[in-house]
Amino acid sequence: MKTIRYILILAVLTGGRSVAEDYAGITVEETAGIAREYWPVQVGVTVPADASADSLVLVQVDTGDNLRAVPFQLIAEIDSHGWDERWRQLRDIKSFEIAFLTAIPAHASLDFRLYYGEPDADVASVPESRPLTIEKGEGLARRVDTGEARFEFRSDSGQLIKYQLAGAGYTPELLRQQNNPVHGAGDLRTTRNNVRFWDLDDESHGLTFDESSGPITWQLLRSGYMPHTDKQVEINVMYKAFAGMPFIVTSSHIHFHSDWAVSALRKNQLVFDRGFHTHGAYMNHDGELHAVRAFDPESPDTHFGTLGLDPLPPDLPFIGMLHEDRGYGIGLITLDRANLQSRRTVTPQDGGAYYHFLDSSLFGAGSPKNFFYLVCYEAYHGNHHLVIPAGSTFASRTAILAYPVGTRDDETRYDDLKRWIDKLRNPPRVYAR
Repeated sequence: MKTIRYILILAVLTGGRSVAEDYAGITVEETAGIAREYWPVQVGVTVPADASADSLVLVQVDTGDNLRAVPFQLIAEIDSHGWDERWRQLRDIKSFEIAFLTAIPAHASLDFRLYYGEPDADVASVPESRPLTIEKGEGLARRVDTGEARFEFRSDSGQLIKYQLAGAGYTPELLRQQNNPVHGAGDLRTTRNNVRFWDLDDESHGLTFDESSGPITWQLLRSGYMPHTDKQVEINVMYKAFAGMPFIVTSSHIHFHSDWAVSALRKNQLVFDRGFHTHGAYMNHDGELHAVRAFDPESPDTHFGTLGLDPLPPDLPFIGMLHEDRGYGIGLITLDRANLQSRRTVTPQDGGAYYHFLDSSLFGAGSPKNFFYLVCYEAYHGNHHLVIPAGSTFASRTAILAYPVGTRDDETRYDDLKRWIDKLRNPPRVYAR
């Protein structure tokens, strides 16, 4: 785990000396017709190899070429230091990965400059941006408060274990085991009723972590192998949180280094105790939002099973949960998804892939161990096995969104959710030059 340096530009910077304008250009273009009062941008830029992180200044170029300082966070610096002669063409350049927040009107195009030399014009200051609060506990225990939602992560795995929407007053969780993850990514069933998951007491997965922490974004990358696969099934999962945003972005990759027989491959699983959410919800490809009851507070021993729903497509715009009386929900917004198979393809790209709801009564009616979950099966073959060829990769990028829900008789109760789905699935384009 490493500490990533960050920079906040909070004061008026002046360009008293006349020097060359050394900068990398960044353009943020809004093409979806959605005005954004506050939006995170993360981008990598290429600069000369001798550029220093300590000298970086990010500015926005306003009308009339006026420069306005923008607070930003340096996430990473990548260069070719120590590489051998085969990479000599990279010795003159390197990359900086940065994050910042900006407001962008609908159909607008904004220009930014990341100076690695001193600007030759006055740079006006801007107010301090909204804060991102990170409380670090034992191990990888983290409480990440974006101001709009709070997300908590497990100490020994870095997996999401709780969330709370600002103002909701409830913290949904899974009590089946103490601090059990509510978000799972990378479960593998190799034989009937034998699911290979992140067994944290088993060292065979070679689990490693990489963390970036700052005032604008927090990121945690979890990497390793599925236990008992002889390091042949590799998994990477990253969480990203941004100041002022009610969501975290996850990206996951499941890669097979050799042929492997599986009956189920699962990821993007959300699991909570019954009662924290009353409905399953999803948006179809026509933009219609549907909510289906999954828990009845007046009849808590009534289980709804699969909610009467057939398996849902794996690339739905949105699928999630909500509590209609408490006014909150959590869901998965599909951003990118790809099943990349080797040349020895044995199934269609989405063969066996679907989303699935279950209001579970596996432990008997009335038991607090009953739970409600939704899960994406990337490959599922019941009691049979499918050989997934070496080189196959199951990849996705998803936003886990905490959102408010209006009252039952409010015709606009889902409008806020729909706006966030629209924003996240149609982000501004970002160009570095």
